[in-house]
Amino acid sequence: MTAPEILGLVLGSAAVGALVSSVVNGIVNWKTKQQELERQDMQMALKMAELRHQQLVTVHDWHANRGEAVGIEFYDPLVTVMDYCNGMKEYRKTGRWAKGEAGLRKASERNAK
Repeated sequence: MTAPEILGLVLGSAAVGALVSSVVNGIVNWKTKQQELERQDMQMALKMAELRHQQLVTVHDWHANRGEAVGIEFYDPLVTVMDYCNGMKEYRKTGRWAKGEAGLRKASERNAK
């Protein structure tokens, strides 16, 4: 082999190595970004579930202080968090959250009456 052939092989190998390294780095960065988004979704879901619980307690206390019948149902917080997480995944994929939109329609129908 001559020096130019060896140089060509070395440079070609370096180029292939850089390409493979870039692809692997891109995949790792993408996976890391996905995991970070899932972590943020979980934090948001926990905050939303806590807010929902606080709202339910406030409504319960408000009715109890007025001497009214308390018709409040408390939900399992784990199920609520899972619902919020699934809703955020659905929203990220489709741009819509069917369950959340259905809840908004029910509220607007109640308010219209």
